[in-house]
Amino acid sequence: MRSNEGFQIMYNQYLKIGQKVKMIDQGIGVPASQLEDVFLPMMRVANVGNIPDFGLTIAKKIIDMHQGQLTVDSTTGQGTTVCILLPTLSLS
Repeated sequence: MRSNEGFQIMYNQYLKIGQKVKMIDQGIGVPASQLEDVFLPMMRVANVGNIPDFGLTIAKKIIDMHQGQLTVDSTTGQGTTVCILLPTLSLS
């Protein structure tokens, strides 16, 4: 998926251990000093309006409930990569 607004790229990869989805943008990025806080409720890098941001907080809780992993890597001025890994469901 690509978008001219924020330039997003999404990769989907099937692995033996699960499915990996990686979303990359070329936005403003997250300063290293704030990277540990991106999963906190209402955390914002830039003040864009007065709307609370719960997106990554909720996403992390849901992914954790499914024994998955959510990671964020970012460089200020270059963008952010969000990676989701969800384990494969065993039907045995």
